[in-house]
Amino acid sequence: MKKTLAILLASTMLLALCACGAASSPAATQTPTAATQQPVQTTELTNMLKEINDKYEQGTAGSSLKAAALAGEMLDWYIQTKPADADVNAETSAYFATLDKTVSQTFISKLDDVYGAAMQTCGSDGADLLSTAGYTPKGTWTGSDAKTLFTAIYGGTGAAAPKYAAVYSGDEQAEHFVITYDMIEDLTPDNLLTALKNNGMVSVGVKVNSFDKGDGKALTLDLSSDFQKLLSSTGTAGEYMIMGSVVNTFLAAYGADSITVTAGGKTIETGHQVYSGAQTMYSDNAAK
Repeated sequence: MKKTLAILLASTMLLALCACGAASSPAATQTPTAATQQPVQTTELTNMLKEINDKYEQGTAGSSLKAAALAGEMLDWYIQTKPADADVNAETSAYFATLDKTVSQTFISKLDDVYGAAMQTCGSDGADLLSTAGYTPKGTWTGSDAKTLFTAIYGGTGAAAPKYAAVYSGDEQAEHFVITYDMIEDLTPDNLLTALKNNGMVSVGVKVNSFDKGDGKALTLDLSSDFQKLLSSTGTAGEYMIMGSVVNTFLAAYGADSITVTAGGKTIETGHQVYSGAQTMYSDNAAK
């Protein structure tokens, strides 16, 4: 009798264990539902690149202001986070790889617009541009910040970043210097002089005779004799702004401390000033 009861008890326990195993086995092999899967994470830079590609429409009404707002957003992000160039490059490369050839070419063109707007936000009218675009900056940035960020972004696309130079000119009252960032093909004295001409600070006939970077800190620039004639034909304030615009533009472009400017190989002398020796950055015309 006892032996029969033992056999029955063992059989009952075995059936219970099998039932438990059968109940738990399907749950162990189930695929997680969509509700339990982790969402794909994208960083802020990728989101901004997507916004350029998906929401920025070139050549439409207000597109330049949209580009300025996008540029402001990107530069605020950059100065707040200060990411490494390599990280910006790698993230851009990962996003760029998702675009097909046609879209990638359009994206580069759009990026050119936003980079150009970013450089303009660094100029004298940058605050007005951002205000008109409806963007309120969270911080302040410089042309160097914009160049560093966008150079790293372009590196991730494999395309060359456009080159910009800070070009100085005088305001209508000849009291303050106005800075704009102009695109140049390459950093050369001829291209800088052309930019100054385009901003109305140097007459068309003026040419570069020679230019020497020296040690990189002390520049030497000889312009044609037309430059002396230009300076001599203006008043004191106008002369100050013209020479100051040339000096400041060249010093900023080459990161130099001083520059000696001559005309026709000779020291420049006008009815107001003798420009002998090296000159440093000009400030606003306080004497006006």
